[in-house]
Amino acid sequence: MRREDIKNIIEAIMFAYSEPISIGELNSIINEELSSKEIELMLNSLIEEYKENNRGIQIIKLENKYQMTTNKEYAGFIKKLLEPKKRKH
Repeated sequence: MRREDIKNIIEAIMFAYSEPISIGELNSIINEELSSKEIELMLNSLIEEYKENNRGIQIIKLENKYQMTTNKEYAGFIKKLLEPKKRKH
């Protein structure tokens, strides 16, 4: 499998799975002959791509796991979406 395909798979997994995920978990899902270092390099590449393009989402590292989150710069908009709707009488 091409490196770019694997990177896209990592991105898709992180988008669908909202919880933090470890490199080991990603490696077992992808099931390719990859070292942890290779997956870490792909994750770091994705992190940089999101930063460089100032995207609405980002990938962050939490201890030994990674998570896709919304960019805190846009938190106010997400908060509006998640607020309970006011009831109309």
